[in-house]
Amino acid sequence: MLRKDVFWQPVGDELVVFTITGDNVFSINQSGSIVMQMLAEGQNTQQISAKLSETYGDSIEVCDQVTNSFIEKLREEGLIE
Repeated sequence: MLRKDVFWQPVGDELVVFTITGDNVFSINQSGSIVMQMLAEGQNTQQISAKLSETYGDSIEVCDQVTNSFIEKLREEGLIE
């Protein structure tokens, strides 16, 4: 799902995400970092939402909305296929 030319580096509580061409650089918060790492591992949205719910104590429904919204933003930015 993640493009092969997308890389990241943890910096404190955030994740700096960039493409190999360096066209764009993104700073992603801790919950976004969890989503990115789980996508890279091939996890599906249900698994990601469950992890976010477990980590932050929010309902699965809220985590589904957050996960799907974030994934759509990644698509819009061209970071996932």
